[in-house]
Amino acid sequence: MPPRALVAALFLCAALHLDACPAAAQGVRVHLERVGLEAMPRLKAYVTVTEPDGTVVTSRRASDFRLIIDGKEISQGDKMAFFERAKEPVYVVAVVQVSPAMEPALDAVKQGLRKVADSLTNIPSARMGVLAYAGSVQRLLDGGTAAEVGAALSRLAIEQDAPPEVRMLESLRVAMDILRGQERGRRKIVLLFSDGIDEKLDKEAFNQVGQKAAQEGIVISTIGYGPFEPGRLKSLIELSRTSGGTARGCKSIDEIGGRFESFVQELLRQYVIFFPPMGGDNQEHAVQVRLVDAKAPPSPAIRVVLPVVEGHKPLKPAGGCSWF
Repeated sequence: MPPRALVAALFLCAALHLDACPAAAQGVRVHLERVGLEAMPRLKAYVTVTEPDGTVVTSRRASDFRLIIDGKEISQGDKMAFFERAKEPVYVVAVVQVSPAMEPALDAVKQGLRKVADSLTNIPSARMGVLAYAGSVQRLLDGGTAAEVGAALSRLAIEQDAPPEVRMLESLRVAMDILRGQERGRRKIVLLFSDGIDEKLDKEAFNQVGQKAAQEGIVISTIGYGPFEPGRLKSLIELSRTSGGTARGCKSIDEIGGRFESFVQELLRQYVIFFPPMGGDNQEHAVQVRLVDAKAPPSPAIRVVLPVVEGHKPLKPAGGCSWF
């Protein structure tokens, strides 16, 4: 293969986030979505581990994870449950591109979203919304049950006369507005199906949306399908990375169903990990989680104020020196 063609092929594989490409085979990814402090003195970490293609790893134990605070390893997990068993509230807003380019994929997308809605039926207080966008943003359902989602999906249709300039970032802002009004402590996720193109081809605008989502505790996970300009899917990877979500890509319509199934696994099989009792100092600290026997680096840090807990002194890292 000529050097230029090889580079193009590697870039395409990276944009699609697929393990079929050798360049993507870089080990698992550890993601700390959020930290729960309501059970203090036992800190609770919500962690997802994925393969390079977005497949969720579900075979780990609590003791496989290490808690890192301000760069120092503190303790290992001693209790764990999957999110679906934790019975904690979750709110998912699906955002779907409905420009003519997506018409061949729409049926597969609807089937995938029905699977997402059905997966929420056993989780108390779970809600799901549906937005569509092309030349405008359509709020088909701000939030409802699986049955209500089904009714909204029946109205999900291609906007045949949509202009070339689609409003992806605007639709994400609307989804974030819906989630912003939900109670603190609820898991909040935007699931975006898109080709990665927006009317404003401004990298900084993408970064601002991702950063704003992260600040508000909202995760943006993406499923990319770019039938005409697959290189644009790189913007979805950046959106997911910045907000703490997972980017998944499809090279063909046949792969769409599998990507939605992988998202359902991410939704239900997230690890909820408890760490041994500890206290804090009412100061902000960088919290990470590491997988002990993997080549993956620790999760990106989350800034958290660790509260003082009566009767519990701050733990000390290896070496005996407090990290405070």
